[in-house]
Amino acid sequence: MGLDINDIVQIYTNKLGEKEKENVLLQAQIIQLNKLIEIQNEKIQGLETKSEPEMVQ
Repeated sequence: MGLDINDIVQIYTNKLGEKEKENVLLQAQIIQLNKLIEIQNEKIQGLETKSEPEMVQ
């Protein structure tokens, strides 16, 4: 899909007032940040898993 976050927000906020638009945008940004955190946590867990055998003596 060629939609970015702003397109999605626009679709869902066509009939909403300005305050509701801000809330939807903030919720969308929170979802994006949570996804980035999830991805980073998976990377960190992968690194910890790889380094564990080296640390055990």
